[in-house]
Amino acid sequence: VESNPGNAIYHEEMGRRYRDLKNFDQALAQYSRVIEINPNAWSAYYLRGDIYLALNRYDEAIQRSKRATEINPGYYWGWVNLGRSYSGAGHDASAVEALQAAIEIDSERAEAYYYLGQAYLAQGQFEESLEPYREAISLNRRYTVAYVGLGQAYLGLEDCASATEQFRLALAVSPNDTAARE
Repeated sequence: VESNPGNAIYHEEMGRRYRDLKNFDQALAQYSRVIEINPNAWSAYYLRGDIYLALNRYDEAIQRSKRATEINPGYYWGWVNLGRSYSGAGHDASAVEALQAAIEIDSERAEAYYYLGQAYLAQGQFEESLEPYREAISLNRRYTVAYVGLGQAYLGLEDCASATEQFRLALAVSPNDTAARE
């Protein structure tokens, strides 16, 4: 990639490199430069939102992820991150909507189902969380956190036998998983 102040691809690549090095301030600066060059660069908004999500700066993550989905409404991960950002900010109803949009885009990926289960769980909607967790597990039998989430949902429903079974399955998939042991 050619070093050029007006080259958006160069700045996006540099942002990825800084992000990989956990130098988030420099990564954010590079993605901002991409947006200055091309205000419709959805990937730069998505990547900025992803960093803000990792930093638990949910309002900023929502703003960037929302913009990414406005520009590119067919990008699965944009909707997943928007849903995760809403959840982190405590806007669980909005999280449900965003995650359902991700599932409409790609119903064969486990992540959105898992996070949808998490959003329902955060709202105390234990019964509603069961199906998304089950779907996540059916799509990825090694998705340990989905077993743990399903176990937590069963605990919320006071079904200790089913919860214990899910935690056992999580440990069978990942014997060193601390969440399943707790």
